[in-house]
Amino acid sequence: MKRNPSGFTIIELLIVIGILIIFTSIAIPSYKEYVFKGNRSDAITALLNLHLAQERWRAQNASYTQSLADIWAGNANKSSQGFYALAIDVAKTNENEFVITATAIDKQENDEKCKVFRITQNGADKSSEQKRKCWGH
Repeated sequence: MKRNPSGFTIIELLIVIGILIIFTSIAIPSYKEYVFKGNRSDAITALLNLHLAQERWRAQNASYTQSLADIWAGNANKSSQGFYALAIDVAKTNENEFVITATAIDKQENDEKCKVFRITQNGADKSSEQKRKCWGH
């Protein structure tokens, strides 16, 4: 009498597990990059809003403000979703100029490509190809 084998052999299971490991090793870094890219909009939105707020401030006052508290009603010095720390560069801010930065914090710090965003009175800092990519252009 001949037996019909049923089920999977150990070799077949090991091959399937190996294939799953390969797919996972490709998928996880791609997923993380998409998460980082999505979170960058938090910095961009905050900086564009702060740029407009600085212009409104200057329209009513003689110069740009050096205090984030004057123009940002958000969560102290963080972007609205909390992925970036916001700061006005006091040394570069005067009656005619300002520089505002958004620096990645917490889990977003692992975004090696776009850790720091800057905006000035002239607009977004897109001085390099990488910075243009970070701003979405």
